[in-house]
Amino acid sequence: MKRTIVISTIIILVLSFAAGVIYLNNVYLPVKVKGQFAEGLSSLLKYDVEIGRFRFNPFKGVILEDIVVYDRIKDKKNTILSVKNASFQFLFFPLFKERKIIIPIININSPNLNLRRLRDKTFNFSRALPAAQGPAAPGTAGQTQKPPDKKPDFSFLVYKINISGAEGSLEDESVNPAFSAFLHDLYIVIGLRQLTKIGFACEGKLVAGKNQITDLSLKGDYNLFSQSLNSRLKVTGLAIADFHPYLKNLPLSISNGVIDNCAWEINFKDNFLNAKGAVSAKNLELTKDGMLFAGDINFEPDLVYGVEQKKLDYKAGIKIIRANLDGAPYVKNLSNISAEISVIKDRLSFDSLKAQALGSSYTLRGTLESFLDPNIKINLKSEAVDLEKALAVLPSNMPGISLKGTAAADINIEGRAAKPPLAVKGSIQPNGAKLQAVFLKEPVSNIKGKFDFTLDSVNWPALSFDYLGASYNSSGSLENFRDPEANLILVSKELNLKSAVKIKNRIAGITLLNGKYKDSFFDIKGTVDINDTSDPMMDLTGTLDFKPEDTFAFLTPALLENMKKIKPEGILNLKGKISGKAGDYRNWNFTINGGADNFSAYGLKFTGINFSGIADNGLVDIGKFNASAYSGKIKLNFRADLKPQIPAYYINFSGSGIDLAQLRGDTEYKDKKLAGILDVDGELSGDLSGTQSIKGSGSLNIKEGKLWEFSLFKGLGEIFLIPDFENITFKEAFGELGVENNAVYTENIRLTSDQINLDCRGTVGLDGVLDLTIYTQANQNVIRDSADIRKFTAAILGELGSALTIRVTGTLQKPHYNIVPVAVDVIKSLKNFILGK
Repeated sequence: MKRTIVISTIIILVLSFAAGVIYLNNVYLPVKVKGQFAEGLSSLLKYDVEIGRFRFNPFKGVILEDIVVYDRIKDKKNTILSVKNASFQFLFFPLFKERKIIIPIININSPNLNLRRLRDKTFNFSRALPAAQGPAAPGTAGQTQKPPDKKPDFSFLVYKINISGAEGSLEDESVNPAFSAFLHDLYIVIGLRQLTKIGFACEGKLVAGKNQITDLSLKGDYNLFSQSLNSRLKVTGLAIADFHPYLKNLPLSISNGVIDNCAWEINFKDNFLNAKGAVSAKNLELTKDGMLFAGDINFEPDLVYGVEQKKLDYKAGIKIIRANLDGAPYVKNLSNISAEISVIKDRLSFDSLKAQALGSSYTLRGTLESFLDPNIKINLKSEAVDLEKALAVLPSNMPGISLKGTAAADINIEGRAAKPPLAVKGSIQPNGAKLQAVFLKEPVSNIKGKFDFTLDSVNWPALSFDYLGASYNSSGSLENFRDPEANLILVSKELNLKSAVKIKNRIAGITLLNGKYKDSFFDIKGTVDINDTSDPMMDLTGTLDFKPEDTFAFLTPALLENMKKIKPEGILNLKGKISGKAGDYRNWNFTINGGADNFSAYGLKFTGINFSGIADNGLVDIGKFNASAYSGKIKLNFRADLKPQIPAYYINFSGSGIDLAQLRGDTEYKDKKLAGILDVDGELSGDLSGTQSIKGSGSLNIKEGKLWEFSLFKGLGEIFLIPDFENITFKEAFGELGVENNAVYTENIRLTSDQINLDCRGTVGLDGVLDLTIYTQANQNVIRDSADIRKFTAAILGELGSALTIRVTGTLQKPHYNIVPVAVDVIKSLKNFILGK
């Protein structure tokens, strides 16, 4: 019986519940509640709300289907939100007992949100925002109208909201071009935790621009009691260029790049907002002022914002990986850039920024303080700078100069960026570099040492290099580049030089230039006008103790060959003044005084040399040249005209009292019996085209001369069979000479002695070729008294007297003699000779 009653009761309750559900779904909910619910939502949101179906399910609770929120017209453009269905359950007992509507969970399935920002920068949902609800109704003047207290009919409590399969479109018409993006696969969970926290989680995908899919994730909780927020935001695969309408106001342009990973921890507590993140950007491309930066960057910001103080503290770590910079000033390209940069509240520092440029690797360290008025401190180092490539990018690169090799560099830059110039100092240490310049005979090689420099100075305490086969050491300084002042010491095995030069208005004032090169000494002062660097104007005075041999290494091959023929030896002491363009020697103006205690040329020795000269407008005049040689005196005047293309010259000379016995010791006749006192004078003119241009005239006189051992006369002595002919002394040898057509000619050179007289006529070529006719007259008594068995032949010749003519050909080294007799009574001569008459 009891069992029957229980079963009947259950059946009645089930039927009653079913009847109640049918009534709710067919009468109460669709007719009364649906409209009121839609009306309430519309009043709350200030937009039209439409609900397709409102029903109750015993298992899912209240179900709302096809919910649409729109602005006046229900079309695609004006629809703000559409929801396929939403469902929730509530607890019955609190509803009737405590008038509380407690909803454990609300499920919202497949909502679609359409958010638009209009051209006037308002949103299509702006009326739903609290700020758009309008001001409160006015009250009594000076008072605020307060609505009457009214106890709500019900209180609500929702424990959890689940949103799944959400989609949405984001449009912004206020930017140009208009921006659009799409959200899909969006899942949102909001729930109450432990009655003190509201937890939330959101995941979804964003598609914008070139269909790059961006994953979004937001998780966290809000503490109701402490009013603190803890959250984590993660974004991956965000194409930065897709958001280019919002990047126009940046100081640079972002043309490409993907945020590969972006993770933030965002916390809010006690009115302080803390945000700490890690952002990784791949294939980033940034452009500014023609420069393109391409590479990967990792960014780790840490921000703290005080809401009440309105103060932001921040720090960040930035890591640059495998980057390139194209279009940079001077260097054009920086490659393989890597850096770790630290930013701490208005201060940026980098400890190891590495890059390659101009064929070299560089490392930078430094800081930048005060972003509004940046103060820069940078250190740049490189172990091996390619000097040729570095020199090529300098704005003051000088043509005709090349520098090859490598050097270590250490450069420091410091100062206010807004108040240039910055302070720059550093050092460069070349390691075996080579310098080539148009004004150098050969490259300066193996350059080693250290240059310390600033923007306005450079000094080198110990520099070494090789030049023309010699090794040099140098120290010095160059100060004040605008008006430079240079001090230099240059030392080698053969050179010791000191100099001090100051340049102002491109005029170099030489206050010190002295030293020693081999056995030559110099001391020069003056000015050099370098406004025309290709041909500077000089105005110099100085003294020079000059040994010609010391210049041989600097002469051209042709000039060197001529100097070797002259064989100059000794030291010339010069003092004078010179002015004119350095490259135009023809128009140099100078005054000079010189001398030498001992000097030799062509092996001939001179003492007591002194001379003076001037040059003006291409005319050179050495008006006074005096010297002593071999107990005699030499005087010379020299003039030259440098204006013609082939310079011309004139020489007037004289020599007196020259002892040939002393002279022979410095000639090829040093073992011969040569003697006599020579007087000579003459004049020569010509040009530098060669010996064929020489013309001139002169005279010579030799007293008490022993000349037979000259190769020219030795053959004559053998012809005449004069015993001991080499001991014959010419009381006098005199005559006149002329020079023309590359030869020395004479008409009347006469040599007289007790034994024989000679009368010479003809030419001696400047190349040594002979064409002479010698008329002879021998003393018969000298021959007759001779015991020489050849006196018979000699008597015959002697009897011929002046009728005997000798033709001399060949060369000075190898003369040839031909006797040319005249018609005489030879028999008579023989008879008289035999009879002793």
